Amino acid sequence: MVLSAAAALFLLWQTPKLPRRTAARPKTASLALSTLAARSVAQRLANLGWAFEPNVGQTAAKVKFLARANDATVFLTDDSVYVSWERPARGNQWHEAATRDLLRVEFAGASRSTKRAGDILLPGKTNYLIGRDPREWHTDVPRYSAVKYGGLYPGVDARFYGGAQGLEYDLTAARGSDLQQVLLRVGGADGLHIDRQGNLVMRAGARELTMRRPYIYQQEGGARRNVAGGYRLLSGGEVAFEVGKYRADLPLVIDPSISIAYTTFLGGNGAEKGNSVAVDSTGKIYVGGTTTDVTSFPETPSTFSGTTFCSDIGTTACNSTGAGASNLFVAKIDPSQTGAASLIYLTFIGGSADDQGGMVALDNSASPPNLAILGWTTSTNFPTTLGSVPTGTINLTISKLNAAGNTLVYSEYYGGSGVEATQGTGAIVANSTGGGIATDSSGDAFVTSDTTSIDLRQPASPNGFQTLFEGTGTASTAPNNDGFFAEFNSSGSLVYSTYFGISAQVGSTSVAIDASGNAYVAGFASSPTTFPFMDAFQTTYGGTGAFNGFVMEINPAASGATSLVYGSLLGGNGSDQAFAIAVDTASPANAYVTGTTSSTNFVPSSLQPNSFQPCFASPSPAPCPSPSGTTNAFLAVIAQTAST
Repeated sequence: MVLSAAAALFLLWQTPKLPRRTAARPKTASLALSTLAARSVAQRLANLGWAFEPNVGQTAAKVKFLARANDATVFLTDDSVYVSWERPARGNQWHEAATRDLLRVEFAGASRSTKRAGDILLPGKTNYLIGRDPREWHTDVPRYSAVKYGGLYPGVDARFYGGAQGLEYDLTAARGSDLQQVLLRVGGADGLHIDRQGNLVMRAGARELTMRRPYIYQQEGGARRNVAGGYRLLSGGEVAFEVGKYRADLPLVIDPSISIAYTTFLGGNGAEKGNSVAVDSTGKIYVGGTTTDVTSFPETPSTFSGTTFCSDIGTTACNSTGAGASNLFVAKIDPSQTGAASLIYLTFIGGSADDQGGMVALDNSASPPNLAILGWTTSTNFPTTLGSVPTGTINLTISKLNAAGNTLVYSEYYGGSGVEATQGTGAIVANSTGGGIATDSSGDAFVTSDTTSIDLRQPASPNGFQTLFEGTGTASTAPNNDGFFAEFNSSGSLVYSTYFGISAQVGSTSVAIDASGNAYVAGFASSPTTFPFMDAFQTTYGGTGAFNGFVMEINPAASGATSLVYGSLLGGNGSDQAFAIAVDTASPANAYVTGTTSSTNFVPSSLQPNSFQPCFASPSPAPCPSPSGTTNAFLAVIAQTAST
């Protein structure tokens, strides 16, 4: 076997080759990338532009349209614009009900008979698969570049849209219209003033929003003629427009903008985490993750700063979706398009409690591909098929979304009576991504994670190389847990499942599938006790650090002990954690493992000549200087020879 390791300062080294066991059925690998890669892609997908959704039941009834901006949500009602954003979290408190600040700009005295309509239909759709009852889902919700309000006041129309300055709106007064009737009333502002540039500054909580000085003009003879004007503060938070001399026989346009920038592909008034990304053969990009905001609208709109939102407390009092404190999201994006037109679909999936993870892998058995999604949940009403119900405090969720993003091919809980996805802690981890997921060309999904459950669901005829939790089937003492690997066929039926049998703190983080259908799993463990060594290149714990990494190859087409091809630790004298794994198309496949290490001897001196970065925290060639630093990243390449 050839093993190499790399870091932010890269490391490479070699060991003897492993024998290869006979492979099974031909399959094609699919890979869900790491959290870091997903976040990098999300940053590259910024500036997709504004899109407005009509309310079809995904939020409070009084909302007519909504739009997501950078860390804020905009709600348009009959007569008002609401801007909502989440207050900065205390540390990492995902399980607490969030508080959000809210600002309202009301068009005081607006007409009750305003005609509202989306303007310029965009190609993408939004889907809300929230809760167990499909009748409560909202799919194929259209998206528009702008919204028109006809007859906001007699003779005055409005149009809301996004621009370079943020959220913009035009007030177009027909000739002869009375502009004195147009009056803004600001609610939820702790302070309100007009600055030296003539901008209206509204402070709410820790945020200042600026409504820029309006651009006022008339079309005259094919050209725009500027008209002087601005804002005038009245009592009680009311604001009027002052307009200079203009022609009453021509329409007049007042064009302010509110400083709410659209700078992310998702946005919203909660916190978003892009955890995974995949790219299909046509270059389309799929991003998965978690959001703390779906469509939450204030429960008591008359109470502004520090408002509690319906979705955060798991109630349908004002949000008919009943979305939880966090839900999964997946987005499909066409990078060949620009702006809002590049979003093909945005789909939210979850129940009324915490749903997290959002690791994705492409199912290329369909064209365009379906999408397999791994998460974990505390929701008892997560949207499932197959009659699946939760069995413990936290279970994994394995779902497959169709190519249009609007239907679940299948969705189910997976776990036991304990807790899954603890990432080596043996307890609930708020930001756990859940583990790893991959698919093959036949549409099967392969999942790895960890569990404290001694009764993890098995196929009707158990076929894993270890069918007992930690090898004994006896509950362990926290924080110990065990890793596991499972395969689900294209319809969601469990066809293979195995514990790893490790009596330690275990985090099983990633899985990849080679062309023969074998699975490669990476993770970390706090002890070698009962580790399933098989043709291992490292059979002893590397040092006194908290963890050693590990890597395994599993043949799920086999049964029992023969299904474990190899299993080995990977670590040095510090702490080592493997977080992601990929394989190439070689036969047998090479496995590529990456993670973090604090081991100064991760690359043994005898193997340093083959490394382009052999030294910990130093670009120096061997012999290495005295180590410094705390952790490095690493890349390890594991190769095999065919069995003889």
